[in-house]
Amino acid sequence: MENLVEAKKHILIIGTSNYSSKLSEIQSTIRTSVICRASELPFLHRAHCHESIIVMKDDSTPEMWIEYAKNLHSLNPIHHVSSFEELDQDKACAIASALNIQFHQPSTIDWVNNKYKMRKRLEALQFEEIPCELIQSVEEIKTFASKVGYPLILKPSKGKASTGISVIYTEDDIEEAMVFSESAAAPRLDYSTLMVEPLLVGQEFSVEVISENGEHFMIGIVEKHVDQDSKVEIGHVFPADLPIHIENKIKEYTFKFLDALNIEYGITHTDIIYTIDGPKIIETQLRPPSDKLPELIYDSIGIDCIQYLVEQEAGISIKEKLVNHLDSVNEERKTSAIWYSFVNFDGVLETIQNKDEIKNMEGVAEFSQLISDGIHVSKLKSSYSRIAFVRTIHSHADQALLTAQKAIKNLLMFLSVRGIVR
Repeated sequence: MENLVEAKKHILIIGTSNYSSKLSEIQSTIRTSVICRASELPFLHRAHCHESIIVMKDDSTPEMWIEYAKNLHSLNPIHHVSSFEELDQDKACAIASALNIQFHQPSTIDWVNNKYKMRKRLEALQFEEIPCELIQSVEEIKTFASKVGYPLILKPSKGKASTGISVIYTEDDIEEAMVFSESAAAPRLDYSTLMVEPLLVGQEFSVEVISENGEHFMIGIVEKHVDQDSKVEIGHVFPADLPIHIENKIKEYTFKFLDALNIEYGITHTDIIYTIDGPKIIETQLRPPSDKLPELIYDSIGIDCIQYLVEQEAGISIKEKLVNHLDSVNEERKTSAIWYSFVNFDGVLETIQNKDEIKNMEGVAEFSQLISDGIHVSKLKSSYSRIAFVRTIHSHADQALLTAQKAIKNLLMFLSVRGIVR
């Protein structure tokens, strides 16, 4: 990456992330264009700021994406390809390769976005060997269980937002799990073959890293709170309160994992579980973390990881400034937490009555309602099932979490349900 932004640099952005509009804020001469699938178009942020917007049918082939990108390139040469979300990163990779522009290697994108292929890559390198199989029937799950035992976890091999995840404790759970995981749906979630693997048990964390020229820099470790039935994330604390030897072990393990996938630059959000045998990989994403984690990180240690990512995508080397910033984080850092509300039944959200009261609670930095009044809500099936969240800041980790949980507990949510006739 160069330290100076190329004059009138034209960046092609794949997808509609809000972060894309920040590129022109780095340098006014940066020009951006967007190519996205039709279902994403309503979410395009500040559309008027882009020079070109190309909209593809959701079922368009990678070859079609490449052809349209080539046509744009012939009219307005593209200097860089950016992707701030996992959706259609394979298209970004194919376009960059066709235009001879630097991007992540195709194999890296494949390993990151296909959990089964990631497992096989780690197994081939003898980095981590967790048995897994792609399955298409109940009988195949039973056969797998006969080899490795229970409990198991069933999920889409290319999932998102904790959608379609089923925990299988006994053979009696298999058929229901298969139906649930096969029928799972979420916005802009493409179908993928289901995979099954042993259920890893332990405390869950995510590791937030920015890489440059193959060198990795850990922003921090997030403590995750996960609903044990659905495996949907319902809360986070940053930074995780860990003994230094555990923190170092997680950091070292994550860096080796990123090397195993040949990740050389960009931001990664890696989910791990700390088992009795040490850290084990769940998955990683080549994108910024969601669930307001960038805000939690900024509130805690003052590092804007999105700004660093955008500067890097603009062509600026971030290593020196980031290292200095990380070194300057003092011991008096605060702790940030977030907690989500959800219900265990299907119904309609009529209203939340005490939103202002929750917003004004001491220690609350943000309250947001995620599902509008009058919209159907369901029991926890994915991240899209969550109704609202509270984000907090406190000098003590336990208090930040307790404040967020108390605020959610005090929400006055009114819901209606339909009667059932048997």
